[in-house]
Amino acid sequence: MPDTKITALTALTAADPANDVLPIVDVSDTTMAASGTTKKISINNVLGCSGTATLASATITGDLTVRTNQLIVNSSGVGVGATPSAWSGIGPALQVEQASLLSESSNQLYLTANGYFAGGQWNYINNASADQYYQISGSHVWRSGTGGAGGTAIGWSTLMTLNSTGLGVGVTPSERLHVFSAGSPNVLVEGNAGTYAKYVSKVGAKTWSSGYRSGTLQFEIQEDSTTRFVVANGGNVGVGNISAFGTSAVCVIGIANGTAPTTSPAGMGQLYVEAGALKYRGSSGTVTTIANA
Repeated sequence: MPDTKITALTALTAADPANDVLPIVDVSDTTMAASGTTKKISINNVLGCSGTATLASATITGDLTVRTNQLIVNSSGVGVGATPSAWSGIGPALQVEQASLLSESSNQLYLTANGYFAGGQWNYINNASADQYYQISGSHVWRSGTGGAGGTAIGWSTLMTLNSTGLGVGVTPSERLHVFSAGSPNVLVEGNAGTYAKYVSKVGAKTWSSGYRSGTLQFEIQEDSTTRFVVANGGNVGVGNISAFGTSAVCVIGIANGTAPTTSPAGMGQLYVEAGALKYRGSSGTVTTIANA
């Protein structure tokens, strides 16, 4: 039908990409004419462009799958090695299966808050050198639970919070390391022999601490960071900042020089050391020297 107009031809609404063909002029073949030879080509060959396609822009309204499942783009988001599943209310999701997001130029792994570019600053892990570090902007919060619609914290329980102040376990930190539990606020710190471990607890406005160093357990308060009570090797007990109990001392109670009391509270007596002498003050105010210095 060489004289039939294209507008008069029957419309083909769904082409067979492998078997339906189009006419095309092969300019590299001049057997028909110097300008080229007319040949046929399938829809697949046109779209594939022999493996290379150059497009100024393109819009794909359906799903896109590359190399079976290596890259999948659908209405839920973008999946690398996995079919993406959307997180309700958080827009397009990026789901990566057993892989890393690594910037080829800077050798850094970039993350964002809630799946998007937050506040003009990316969060990232750097492994360009032997030093490893993880940078965040604002607070980094670990939570348990499923959460609510739109990524809200409905039903979530905050486990840890890391911010510029410190790390809080069960609480927003007010110190470099802050641990809180309504039931049993215990902190366990382990170290090698000879190292120093410190345990801090806070009741109301008072902060108490105890520490272990080289076989000695020490108790102090935050106000002046002075050791108030010591339990040392051999069962020796010290009242005050006691660092030595004497040669071969075992099960000895040592009392540091103190300040003599000026009042005598009722219902009690006061035992103290003044200038090396052991003294006792009774509830009536009578001071007795038990042993001289």
